[in-house]
Amino acid sequence: MEADMGRIVLVVILVLLALLIVARVVTRSRMNSLEEAAGEVIPMVEAATVVRGDVERTLTLLGKVHAGQEVDVFPKVTGKIARRLVKEGQSVAGGAVLFEVDRDEVGFDFALAPVEAPIRGVVGRLWVDPGESVSPATRVATIVNLNATKVIAQSIEQDLPFIAPGQDARVVVGAVSRRPIPGRVTQVSPMVDEESQTAPVEIALSERVVELRPGMLARVTLTAERRDDVLTMPYRALIREDGRYHVFVVVGDTVSVRQIVTGLEGMEAVEVTSGVAEGEQVITVGQARLEQGSRVRIYREEMNR
Repeated sequence: MEADMGRIVLVVILVLLALLIVARVVTRSRMNSLEEAAGEVIPMVEAATVVRGDVERTLTLLGKVHAGQEVDVFPKVTGKIARRLVKEGQSVAGGAVLFEVDRDEVGFDFALAPVEAPIRGVVGRLWVDPGESVSPATRVATIVNLNATKVIAQSIEQDLPFIAPGQDARVVVGAVSRRPIPGRVTQVSPMVDEESQTAPVEIALSERVVELRPGMLARVTLTAERRDDVLTMPYRALIREDGRYHVFVVVGDTVSVRQIVTGLEGMEAVEVTSGVAEGEQVITVGQARLEQGSRVRIYREEMNR
């Protein structure tokens, strides 16, 4: 009886050992399968085709809207403001009376002296009120001509060599519209401010926009350099390392690392002078996970224009 029980226990032990071995084999097989599957994960990337196109480098300047003509008005005599005959924002003709000054000199009886607008325009600012004392050195009003509006922007000294009178400009005044207003550079200051290291640049607007007001903030875009009909690729395809650029070029379902030489670099596109050929595809998104020979799947090809 005891011998039978011993055989049964031995059989049970052997069966359990067999099951344990089988379980370990199955588990190892599954782990190997997962590892193999993980090793075959192919990253998805975005790519763009190298094409011929135009590249430009732009400059952005900040400035303010100014009237095309702004004239300060001064009285010709000393006295006190007796009457103010206009209000701010009022249109006036050249020669219109803005103020009357009472000279009020002891022993003399003078008629009120008129202060006249020197040009036709709009009363931009009145600087004095009735009862205030004035002299020929006192600014009493500013008349502005809004028919020819301009922008005066500031340029850093490094950009001045790329700015010249006659250069086309695009001006955006956010308070009025996001639509660029065409303009043209009319003057570049020959002097650079010693403190700010900037110089004023004057841009005349080619269109009259009635909503513009002097003092509004403006953003000016100028084209500093331009290359036409050159090989281009998106700027974000570039990877800079040790002072050089390289890109990942699509070769079948893999990528190849190429050193490239660039020419003019714009905000979005860059000129390529060597390293790639027209029609080749370069990776623009997902480069961080790649190395020489990596397999890739392109899930979107962006338009490179």
